[in-house]
Amino acid sequence: MLNRALLAVLVNTGAALQSTAMVEPPVRPFCGCYLLRSCDPAHPRSSYIGFTVNPLRRVRQHNGEIQGGARRTRRHRPWEAVALVDGFASQVEALQFEWAWQHPEKSLAVRGALDGKRKARTGWKSRLALLEVMCDGVDAWRGVQVRVCIEDALPDSDFWRSARVSVGPLDAWPPAVAASRVVARRRVVDEVADCAACGQPCAPTTTGAFVACERCGAPTHLTCLAEQALRRRGAPACALVPPAGACPVCDHESDWTVVVRAAKRSLREAARPPPPPVATPAPRRARAPAPAPASDDDDVFDLTQTQATQETVAPEESDDDDVVDLCSPVPPAL
Repeated sequence: MLNRALLAVLVNTGAALQSTAMVEPPVRPFCGCYLLRSCDPAHPRSSYIGFTVNPLRRVRQHNGEIQGGARRTRRHRPWEAVALVDGFASQVEALQFEWAWQHPEKSLAVRGALDGKRKARTGWKSRLALLEVMCDGVDAWRGVQVRVCIEDALPDSDFWRSARVSVGPLDAWPPAVAASRVVARRRVVDEVADCAACGQPCAPTTTGAFVACERCGAPTHLTCLAEQALRRRGAPACALVPPAGACPVCDHESDWTVVVRAAKRSLREAARPPPPPVATPAPRRARAPAPAPASDDDDVFDLTQTQATQETVAPEESDDDDVVDLCSPVPPAL
């Protein structure tokens, strides 16, 4: 009996682990790393590196405006964003980048890129220099995008002048806005349902993943977009993943990691069962007005009227007349 019970527990545990492994992590519209610097004049070199899915909210948390900030950022407030890194294929890759950015002396990839020429320091300018080494010297992170939120903090080098780097405020971060637009374009793709590159229907169950352009909404298969981007760049035949993809209709270019995340969302939404129809409640039937209760005054009036009617009805023969006739003297005879 004990062996059977143990076997049943093992089978149930294996089934539970298998079902858990089948559940994929959610695809977030944005996930990236950020670099903060302190605005406190007494600590101008203080910096902080973190991961977030909402940069604007995270900065407010660090400044104490809302709850949820890190304990280390309670000192040296207020904080401001210096740089934001996006373009990761998954949340796991973004977290790996954050850890390597925080601990460059422990990361094998970063140590190999540094080659012992620089020492890891904690100042925000040193963190920006380290970011350049990580994005330009490690092959796994050559496709990420960097946004510098403070123009005077932009270093003077070829990397910071390349197309991968943009300058602007934090609230206008393009990949986060583009990802939300791709989700909003889902209905447009369902209505058009024709690939802008090959003309075949965009059905995820038969033709693979597809995405919609954030500017014009034209749908394109992911494979068609990759082949077209590789042909335009003159890539060799063995190349599979382009650094960016351009819309076949309006020629709007998006980073390939953003395109892949949008394609994952399209597959998730296509596999999701439609919501059940909402039952329309039946109209309420109008209730008949209840009869008005009898008033006490009406009851008194009826009783009085009945009594008066009974008193006015006289009998056919009066008893008084009979008494008078019997008691009256007999008239004398003539």
